[in-house]
Amino acid sequence: MSTRKASSMDAHVGAKLREARVIGGLSQEQLGESAGITFQQIQKYERGLNRISAVRLYQFAKTLGLDVMYFYDGMEESSEDGAMLPANKGGIQEESDTLIKAYSKIKDPSTRKTILAMIKSVPKDS
Repeated sequence: MSTRKASSMDAHVGAKLREARVIGGLSQEQLGESAGITFQQIQKYERGLNRISAVRLYQFAKTLGLDVMYFYDGMEESSEDGAMLPANKGGIQEESDTLIKAYSKIKDPSTRKTILAMIKSVPKDS
């Protein structure tokens, strides 16, 4: 069995999938069930080990209530060959990473729901 190294884009999209799943309060098993796949496949997607097809990415976006472009946020185009590369860390990306890590450590479901509701209530243009 060959082992494929995750491309930077596969890893980025997988990390965004994990981020959205955690924020949405879904387990890997729940997300997998929504798409008719196993939690092990979700693990592979989140690690960037398996590439997510366009159809599957659309399913995840719909399940998570997101626009498909969410998964590409934080990527920038390379000037050489048009390939997408991770954008430099900093600013909102760094803040997002910190927020996700802190949020995922909250054990009380009620507290997580309250925080999530508060974040969702902030106007998008603020």
